[in-house]
Amino acid sequence: MAVGLPLMLFLIYMASRQGLKGRDDLHGSARWAEYEDIDKMGYLKSEGVYVGGWWDEKRKIHYYLRHNGPEHILCFAPTRSGKGVGLILPTLLAWEHSSVVLDIKGENYALTTGYLKSLGHKTLRFDPSDAEGASAAFNPLEEIRLNSPLGIPDVQQISEILNKKSGLLGISGVSSDMRDVQSKITGGNKRAALAVEMFQYRVKKYIGSYIAALGGLDALIFTGGIGENNYKMRELICENMECFGIRIDKEVNAKTIGNECILSPGGAKVTVIVIPTDEEWMIASDTLRILS
Repeated sequence: MAVGLPLMLFLIYMASRQGLKGRDDLHGSARWAEYEDIDKMGYLKSEGVYVGGWWDEKRKIHYYLRHNGPEHILCFAPTRSGKGVGLILPTLLAWEHSSVVLDIKGENYALTTGYLKSLGHKTLRFDPSDAEGASAAFNPLEEIRLNSPLGIPDVQQISEILNKKSGLLGISGVSSDMRDVQSKITGGNKRAALAVEMFQYRVKKYIGSYIAALGGLDALIFTGGIGENNYKMRELICENMECFGIRIDKEVNAKTIGNECILSPGGAKVTVIVIPTDEEWMIASDTLRILS
């Protein structure tokens, strides 16, 4: 206690002799950049990724700031804050090299591909779940490592994916059973809704292509598990097909589950029928024919 009091008085005395002086760097040395600072960082060059803009008050010029280097760039901003229009789209339109873009909404491709193609660039949109079938694709067989011990396992894995994990299951992420997939749509499952939309769209495409190849259509027959029992899918497939003469009575269709019935109304150009599959009878009749 005897030592502490004199030491405290001494420190107070020294502080009073020196006076209180402010420190400019008390909260760091950060400051607003000047033209020379930005130019030194290389942001005023006419190539690279757009990272923002800067107004030069002295020269009365608005500069676009572009970074051209090996460093990673992170743009963090709320939705609809302008990062797409201000940074991403200008970069894609002015980029002179190859690029791979994760375009979840498809907006970047839609807004830049036309201009890039006019300059001679090759643009590919890869979207395996595209219901329009206009996406670029790849051949999974190219992934097989031939002439190596991994060739057979590669083939087995591709076969597993294509035969058991693709189709409704691959797109919906729910099941390969249409009943399970449709049950998830009411809960807001977007992948399930996409799977159903793609299914009915593909069936429509096949019907249209066969009508063209056959030169017309007399009857459209629904059969099998989905064709016999899923009246909602039958309605989706026949929707907007009147131009081919395909029409159904929705009330009759809704009541037809697993039984033979004509769905098209009287006078329809094309007869739409549900015929249940009888696989056991076909197997038995074929067996009898062969043995006879």
